[in-house]
Amino acid sequence: MNKLTQAQMAQMVKSARQRSEKPYLSGASLRGADLRGIVLSQADLSGADLSEANLRGIDLSRAILHEADLRDADLRGASLKETVLSWARLNNADLSEASLWQADLSEADLTEANLYQAVLLNANLSRAKMRRANLAGADLGQSNLSLANLSQVNFSGANLRGADLSEADLSQAMLFGADLSHTNLFGANLSGANLRGVNLNEAKLFGVKLKATNLSGAIMPDGKKYGLFNRAEKYIR
Repeated sequence: MNKLTQAQMAQMVKSARQRSEKPYLSGASLRGADLRGIVLSQADLSGADLSEANLRGIDLSRAILHEADLRDADLRGASLKETVLSWARLNNADLSEASLWQADLSEADLTEANLYQAVLLNANLSRAKMRRANLAGADLGQSNLSLANLSQVNFSGANLRGADLSEADLSQAMLFGADLSHTNLFGANLSGANLRGVNLNEAKLFGVKLKATNLSGAIMPDGKKYGLFNRAEKYIR
């Protein structure tokens, strides 16, 4: 599909709505476009090029963005509830304070993306690539992060309560003050990670790699603080 102007995009969406149809924009070329004000909920944007686009605050709930290119896109405060973003490229995208409740981000590339205070409750991030992403203050309760690359991710103050982090790579991640209670960390790599003051109450730590991991002040699975008489080794065997 040829590159669309903002006016053409708006007209296509309007025409589809008038016919009570979902906007079909699969493969659309919208690089650098300013799409603010256009409602794209339930639109099919699979494979579309939205790199560097201004999507700040727009409604993309339940849209299909499978394999879409959203590199360097501005998605601050956008609604992406139940949106399909599997295999999407979101490198360096700004998703701060965006709502991604129950979104499908499986296999997506979020390398160095900004998800500061984003809401990712019940989101599927299985096998996602998130190296060096910023998720400080984000809400990832009950999310699926199994087998994800979370190396050097900033999870400071994030809510990960009940999340599935089994076999995820959290090496050198910053988890200072995060809530990891009731999480599944089976086989996860936490080597070199900072878990200072983290809540691990009732977390599953079997098989976790903890080489050079900072656990000072952490609440361990038994509800007691990490220390001389409450070491991590007894929980990972």
